[in-house]
Amino acid sequence: MGVVKYIKVMDAIADNKDTILSIIGELYAEYITKHNHKYLVLEGDAKTYDTIQAIKHEYGKDLSWLIPYPGDWHLLKNYQICLMKPIFEAGLKDLANFSSYPSQSIGACSQFKRTHRFLMEVWEALFRNMLDSFMAQFNDSNLEEIIASTLSNLDNSDYDELAVYSIIRSFEEQRNLFDGKFTQYITKMADIDDTWTFCSRFIFEDCQPYVSLFMAIRNENWFLRMASVKSMAANFTVLDHPIYQNLISQHIIDVSCMPAELVEYFKKGGFALSISGQALHSVGLDESHEMLINRLSPNYAFLRTARGCFTARDTHFCVLAIAPASISC
Repeated sequence: MGVVKYIKVMDAIADNKDTILSIIGELYAEYITKHNHKYLVLEGDAKTYDTIQAIKHEYGKDLSWLIPYPGDWHLLKNYQICLMKPIFEAGLKDLANFSSYPSQSIGACSQFKRTHRFLMEVWEALFRNMLDSFMAQFNDSNLEEIIASTLSNLDNSDYDELAVYSIIRSFEEQRNLFDGKFTQYITKMADIDDTWTFCSRFIFEDCQPYVSLFMAIRNENWFLRMASVKSMAANFTVLDHPIYQNLISQHIIDVSCMPAELVEYFKKGGFALSISGQALHSVGLDESHEMLINRLSPNYAFLRTARGCFTARDTHFCVLAIAPASISC
């Protein structure tokens, strides 16, 4: 379970250079000098991230302890806009109307949660429809019987290591055979049907990085997160979103240059936290800030008007997020 602490509320613009310099100075005195932290990860939206990068470039080795980090929730939010811009009118608008979603709000991505729920439901529904169509044609073997047989064999294996390995190896071969035939079926249908072309591209190319990043955050899976972010970079480029295209490229460089112990910390799930302590309920640090700023503070009315604040996660590596307090999630 992650611990979120609010250090200070500032009546200042969060992504302003002077504001961030002031924050960096205070954090250095508190965490690097006083508490002997080796590194401090500072997280924010695209503009904040770009400002921190510029400050690091200006001060050089004096800020080697400071690690800029783009907010994962902001990546998801901006990818929504990037995704909807070219394809909403191509078919998603009809699905929104059919599903009783307000199409204008969905198309404009004006409410993150609503658009997120719509995208996840559409992705799953289209995937299930394609899988059901394929299973109706897949007569070589019954996948459910293969899974049931595998589980039964594992139950009866008495935990013999070689027997378990053999059973799993056999199942992997069947699964790979299934995956190959499924891919061939999708390719064949996409060649003869425009709807299948749209669905397959939406599921496996356009929306896949979004779904994968969301699942990576929820499950604190660093490797899936990095793979998803890299896929997003290509789509941000194709869909004409240069700010996040450049941000992701810089972030990948940052990760490659991070100290090994910090990367290990992220691999263990340090880039996200579960506020409730439940598995598969983790959120990005920037998202946790948006979720908790109004709930945790007794000065709710004041924080609604404050223009900037930052939070910290109480860990070995001090990880902080900068975001406007007036944004409510």
